[in-house]
Amino acid sequence: MGKLWIPRDVLLKCGSLDEDEWRIMRGHAVFGYARLRHFCRLAAEMALSHHENFDGTGYPHALAGEEIPLSGRMVRLCDVYDALRAARSYKMAMTHEEAVEIILQGDERIRPEMFDPELLCLFALHHREFEAAFDR
Repeated sequence: MGKLWIPRDVLLKCGSLDEDEWRIMRGHAVFGYARLRHFCRLAAEMALSHHENFDGTGYPHALAGEEIPLSGRMVRLCDVYDALRAARSYKMAMTHEEAVEIILQGDERIRPEMFDPELLCLFALHHREFEAAFDR
């Protein structure tokens, strides 16, 4: 929802975002919250917290652990899976197996510590359901 207020040239940029563009992009969580808070508290909560990381390294408020609403922790994991699987203007899509490996073991950008450990265990057990939902 918040990405509707991000300029298209930033959203569709093929290369790396510069510092100002990242600042604009990180604003989408707050924009989404502001638009949804009067209509649906749960949707607003998810919009605001879906880039918070369990280890406190996320944005917009650098919340950690259970400071992050459960809905946000759940959407965070789903959002990362979707971002890995989807083709973007700046990257190719990954296979399900590649995405699962990165989420569970990490890479240069994504670390397992970013996710709620209980949700990560559930993801490991039920990752095929993510694959089926994504492939629909």
